[in-house]
Amino acid sequence: MTKISRDELYQQVWSVPGSTLAKTFGVSETYLRKVCIALDVPRPPPGYWQQVAVGRILPRPALPPRNPLRPSGWARAAYGASSMIGPYTRFDCISAELMERTAEAMSRARIGWGEGYLRPRGRGIVDLTVTQQTSTRALNIFERLATSIELQKHVLRVVPPGETLHRPTIDPRRSGDLKQSLIGKLWSPLEFTVVEVHKNVVRLSLYEVCCLEAMRYVGFGKYEKEARVKKGEVYGDSWVEKRWVPSSKLELEAHLMRTDAPAMAKWSEFEDEAAFADTDRIVNQLEQLASVG
Repeated sequence: MTKISRDELYQQVWSVPGSTLAKTFGVSETYLRKVCIALDVPRPPPGYWQQVAVGRILPRPALPPRNPLRPSGWARAAYGASSMIGPYTRFDCISAELMERTAEAMSRARIGWGEGYLRPRGRGIVDLTVTQQTSTRALNIFERLATSIELQKHVLRVVPPGETLHRPTIDPRRSGDLKQSLIGKLWSPLEFTVVEVHKNVVRLSLYEVCCLEAMRYVGFGKYEKEARVKKGEVYGDSWVEKRWVPSSKLELEAHLMRTDAPAMAKWSEFEDEAAFADTDRIVNQLEQLASVG
């Protein structure tokens, strides 16, 4: 597989004509142009190489700083098919449109097996890992946060995953033996929810905490908290086991998307009931997090 970094591509497109370089990679000149656009690499203007041929030395623009939302390089498969290069799909819209799309997806979401977290489907929805009982409140919190982000002149986006946008595995478990794993597989988004702050990118995830509880099997595939089960509510064989149960407490994680300066922040109702009362304060803390980079 032919691989080239963004810096290397910049040097080569200003060293030889595009038609020659495209043949080297085994792609068309039009496709090479798309690669440059995707990697944000400036190209020589029309007529550049004719002027160079007659001895004129023309200045070249500097390679702009890399946008963390774009790839750092390009690869061409050895078997002949070029890796896909195209415009990065972003959902650039006002927060109201983004939240409306998310609310619709949550209303149609299926309940996952095990702990009962929703598994929404669709593109362009924010990163929420919650149950049906908590979804409305979680949407309200994210909507207020999105409004505060816009008021502070920052940009909230939903973007596809890239090599620099790794989503750490969400672990909602609190108050219990962490050696005991979750029964159901948590939902993972197709895209990332990010905030662009001070030219840095911060990834956001809002999720519902779960705690280990003594649960009694009451029949028909259902479990209830042992302390709440009354006589006559159990059908057939019954037993008690420890299970992770969503607590209705929400947590927000923010991860700074820089490999050279990883940093994160967390706001949790599990530790502070009023964690999301002031979303303007959260945005100020996101600014502080972004300043680390």
